[in-house]
Amino acid sequence: MLQNLLKDAGITLFSEFATRFEQTAHRLAEETGEAQLATASVSRSSYRRWLEGKQVPQGKKTTRVLYAMFSVPMKELVGAAPAHAPTRTPRCAHRVPLLNRWNTSEFTTAAPASGADSTWWLSPAERGNLFRGVSLTAQLYRARQVNDTLLLAPEYRSHLRAFVQPANRTVVLAAPESTPGEDIYLLDSGHVRRQLAAEPPQRQVTLPRSYRLDALTYGITWALANLDAALLTDDAALAGEQQELNGRFSAPRSVARTELPHLSRIGAAWLGSHVCAQHLTRQLQGGRQPPQFWCREQYGEEAAAALFFRDRHQALEATSRLGAPGTEVGGAFCLPETIVMQGQEYERILTFLSLALLERRGITTWVCTDPEYSQVDAVTLLPEHRAIVANWLRAGGDIWHVDTVEARPHLRDYAQTLDYVRQHTAVPGSDPAARLRSLAYYLELDWPELVVRCRELGQDGVAGLFQPHSRHLTLKELDAVLSFVGGLDPAL
Repeated sequence: MLQNLLKDAGITLFSEFATRFEQTAHRLAEETGEAQLATASVSRSSYRRWLEGKQVPQGKKTTRVLYAMFSVPMKELVGAAPAHAPTRTPRCAHRVPLLNRWNTSEFTTAAPASGADSTWWLSPAERGNLFRGVSLTAQLYRARQVNDTLLLAPEYRSHLRAFVQPANRTVVLAAPESTPGEDIYLLDSGHVRRQLAAEPPQRQVTLPRSYRLDALTYGITWALANLDAALLTDDAALAGEQQELNGRFSAPRSVARTELPHLSRIGAAWLGSHVCAQHLTRQLQGGRQPPQFWCREQYGEEAAAALFFRDRHQALEATSRLGAPGTEVGGAFCLPETIVMQGQEYERILTFLSLALLERRGITTWVCTDPEYSQVDAVTLLPEHRAIVANWLRAGGDIWHVDTVEARPHLRDYAQTLDYVRQHTAVPGSDPAARLRSLAYYLELDWPELVVRCRELGQDGVAGLFQPHSRHLTLKELDAVLSFVGGLDPAL
């Protein structure tokens, strides 16, 4: 087995092995505080006997260094390599339960070797109506922590190169040796491929500290993985529907879900959001006064659409442009406590980020907690005595419903509703920081921790954590929101 492990590590000469052995010995001595480990060395004759399987490594210092290098018992190290395992897989079975701490996460290992052929199932939320669940192929590796960075051992390079092939949707997980059983980190396979192909070659694959899996990073990964898988599956069908819509002078006011049964729930949601965004953008053209609008997002997966759907951001840009110094563009949400608090922490963080997205653009957010307002239309009210209706969430059996309202009774109702929420908002504050702090308190999120984690993740960017492949998704707004929140004062 030793010959195979050395081949995986790119070691072909005794001098290379001796150097790696001494480096590991010094690292082990530093990490454990046992200075005598730094004196461990290996002779050429011992090295040859190990390779030939004629001698089992002996001596406490030698065996500890070899185990730190390969995580293989000494008798197995000099024995024949198993036919089913030509490359090394990490031994991290005790870390796997950490991935099952969330109610929508289930990590299972199909093969006897820990981490090999593992499946990470990200299931729908209990009260969700968009996500259907997605399965990711994952591999769990041991890693060494140096300051704020995790390093995967060089001997993993061959195994990593085979595992992260572009044809597969895979993710790399890492468990630091220094905190056994406490943390797991995530790295997108595309980011691993870039590191492996770097010139000059990187000695070790690295993961930043910000990619530690917690409620923030798990929620983002859960949402992106579900959205990405469904939209990739529906890509051809969505392109056909877009082409048909573009051939019309205007989209129908509404389309029933039963008319497009071939689309997934997420595919239908994206199409509805796309039509509503186009309708809103067209109707806002020529507007001169700051609008106020009502949003229907309540659950974490609905908030995820606002964070990642590219067309939503274009409509939001058109809305925020109508703001001017001394005026207020406002957005209202209905987030009843009975609904919000049934969601897990990672779902509430997605909701928080979707409101922070508006605050970053200079839009004041208001929150209504009365569940009776849950059925208010997604509407944008213009001071020019016009209301733009653009429903795509819970639209009563329709994929979308769009309209332009000018009747005074309806306009008066919308105006009174928005004014009520503005005056009785559950997240008061004179500036974005104060309102977002109030929102975190209402959602029972740890404000100081959330600000710090957003700052860390915003600095490194989400693409290295999980990069979506669908052309309909973007990380640009999320990265900007993370940096925005991370720049706020974490003090309570």
